[in-house]
Amino acid sequence: MAEVISNPLTEYRVRIAFQADYTEFHLDVPGFSELDTATLGPDPAVYTWADVTADVQQVTVRRGRARTTDNTAAGTATLTLLDLARDYDTENTSSPYYPDLPWIGSPLEVSYRRTSPTWHEIYVGTIDVVQWESNPAGFNVASFVASDTLAQLARQALLTDTTFAAAPSGTRINDILDQAVEVSAATSIDAGTVTLVERTESAGANLLDLANRASMAEFGEFFAANDGTLVFRQRYSNANPEGYTLTANTSGAQYSALTIEYANELYTQVNVPDDTGAVQSARVDSLTASGSLDVDTGGLLAASDALNLAEYLIDAFGQAVTAVTTVEVPVVTAISAATQDLLLQTDLDTVVEVERTWTTGTPSSLSEWYGVESIEHRISPERHTMILGLGSKTSAGWLELDSAAYGTLDTNKLA
Repeated sequence: MAEVISNPLTEYRVRIAFQADYTEFHLDVPGFSELDTATLGPDPAVYTWADVTADVQQVTVRRGRARTTDNTAAGTATLTLLDLARDYDTENTSSPYYPDLPWIGSPLEVSYRRTSPTWHEIYVGTIDVVQWESNPAGFNVASFVASDTLAQLARQALLTDTTFAAAPSGTRINDILDQAVEVSAATSIDAGTVTLVERTESAGANLLDLANRASMAEFGEFFAANDGTLVFRQRYSNANPEGYTLTANTSGAQYSALTIEYANELYTQVNVPDDTGAVQSARVDSLTASGSLDVDTGGLLAASDALNLAEYLIDAFGQAVTAVTTVEVPVVTAISAATQDLLLQTDLDTVVEVERTWTTGTPSSLSEWYGVESIEHRISPERHTMILGLGSKTSAGWLELDSAAYGTLDTNKLA
């Protein structure tokens, strides 16, 4: 699968790390014996990598969350390999990878490059499951399922009762990550805009749950990036977004299909518990909204901050809007090199523009900015398709002056 037929300018690579080089004792080896650091666990740089690209039949990557108000789940990759020579079979003593099989816990990497020698990661994770399918004629298929860095964090808990000092949300997440002993990923943590109260968490508290609650108190986003980096992004503002345009024509990343929903996520009331256990609520009268949204912030907010978050969320989810929820984009040569790089490097904190056009009716076109909430890659020797799940990142959407859809300057809509 060195080249995808529908996109011959882009080369893909799939690698599995099958052997960790730690047979000799060394001091200060990244990932194994680092001096004065709490980082433990395998570093992918010291693995022997097997390039399995030629055997790839299908790669499917899924990352992100279904709704803006959900926590981001661990991203997964499913890899299907043609295994006629039983190279990936743990019972085959003639395998070139024997005796370093099985592959459970080994890093898996999916990446791409264009004309430059630099590879860019689409997915980095570790293998959780290996399965084989075979028939008497010798047609063998090996399947691998991997999960990203969030799954490593989810397998760890506080070893003792731990008191976290009052601090901005980004500092709190860093303090939580400092409790991890088996995650070797890099981090990219925003400072945060909300101060979380001092709180003692009990021994056994799951580290991913703690990080997610701190992120939800900010209404930010905590996730593992394309390259496995643990990322925390604070609450979005109406800043000028950076990204690319998804369009029906060839001027940007041309989509093949999109899904539009009305009132996708709508509530009449948002409830946020504060640090005393009291519930701070914000409500809106609506003929279309129904139900309430209960936000689990782990009691990390003072009353005023809990009320502020409730009011922020009711602004975002208390009014019915029409929004694009998913966009399907084929990765083809018609996309310019620069735009294709932006598309393939899309991550969960990317903001993109979606342009829609019509041959009848008013307006004839509409462009809106969305945050990317989920990403799916479907890669085979024949094609590569990306499916992006979208959601608004601000309380009122991106500010757009003189919008034909939402209001034009010097025009009286009541006339």
